[in-house]
Amino acid sequence: MALLLSFMCILILILGIITEKSFLNPLVLFSVLWAFILFLAQFELYGLTGISSYAFLIVFIGIISFFVGYYSFRLIGKNSKGMIVKFELIEVTRELNIIFNILLIISFIVLLITSSTSLTLLLQGYTLHDIRYVVGMDRFSSGVINILYSYVAKPFTILLIPISAYYFFKEQRNTKYLLLAFILITMNVITDGGRFIVLYIIINYTIAFFMLKKPKEYKFKIKRNISFYLLVLFSFSFIIYITVAREVSISETAYVYLVGALPHLSYRLEVFGDLNYSYTYGFSSLLGIIRPFFVVLQSIGFSFPELANYAEGLTMAIEDAVLIGDGVRFNAFTTLFYNFYMDLGILGVVMGSFLYGLFSSFSYYKILNKMNLVNFSIYLLIMQSLLTSMVRFQFSKFSFALCFIYLMIITIRVKRNRR
Repeated sequence: MALLLSFMCILILILGIITEKSFLNPLVLFSVLWAFILFLAQFELYGLTGISSYAFLIVFIGIISFFVGYYSFRLIGKNSKGMIVKFELIEVTRELNIIFNILLIISFIVLLITSSTSLTLLLQGYTLHDIRYVVGMDRFSSGVINILYSYVAKPFTILLIPISAYYFFKEQRNTKYLLLAFILITMNVITDGGRFIVLYIIINYTIAFFMLKKPKEYKFKIKRNISFYLLVLFSFSFIIYITVAREVSISETAYVYLVGALPHLSYRLEVFGDLNYSYTYGFSSLLGIIRPFFVVLQSIGFSFPELANYAEGLTMAIEDAVLIGDGVRFNAFTTLFYNFYMDLGILGVVMGSFLYGLFSSFSYYKILNKMNLVNFSIYLLIMQSLLTSMVRFQFSKFSFALCFIYLMIITIRVKRNRR
């Protein structure tokens, strides 16, 4: 079954290349990822066995629905071409404003406090694995630090990555934002021992490199290429170092991170059915947007909706390690399709995947129509979420969802005369 679905993804990516005439569209990269994951899944290495037919069915429905959603917007976009061109006659762009500096200062101060605490633990003999899985963020006595880290520092750092990639590869290169991103990312890694935020650098900069690459003088191209290759090499080395520091196998970690979500999805689907869980009607998938909104309302006297509490409970349960396959302890990774499933079962998978495909297509055609900081940052964030879709639907995490809100806050509309 896994091999058959992998072959289906290959057919979709070929179609995507033919129709879009590019490898860097959401449909192609999403299909490449899932073709690779499903191909690896058939080998059932490291005890990752026992993927149910129902889990494969959910993945199949999700991929097909994403495909239909993607091309649905493509058809709509063709019919709306005249309207889009008319809108673009007004030369309006967005640039960073003073709020960017405020959030940067807050994030730096918070991460300086959290990373200093982690460094103290490392000097005492703790490992990054201990910091992430044993000590955790509960070590901070002040709840304010936890809130500022979760709601400001972490999402701002994630947002800074696509912003820095845009400025790094644009015609008038600016490396300042890369340096800022590197500092905040390093402090994030020390704070919670996580590696995925380093992977985000590789994803964002690789896509930006090929999207913004233009024919230029040969020496200039060589200089820009070397910078890019060194950055990617350093990021990969950093991930390997963190993996080794956490005392786990590199090959096993890579395989488990890619494939483990499928047997875990199978386990969670079985539990969901056996315990007759109620659906969350969108709260599971959009918890990253909904929760911060209601936290603000709660501070002024409003109560937190019961459905939101229920969705958060189901989402937090996924973080609890369980035995999957041949006794492998696993948690967190359940694929984006499980978030949609918690919302409304198979219908939720169809609707959620369809709308995500539609939105991904929209973000792609937005940058083709007008390349600017906001459009490109949104596109990179969407591509980042697609290329980590074996983990979860990223909008369910407020560290990701808040990036889009902050992007609107830290930029200001600027009108320019057309050349």
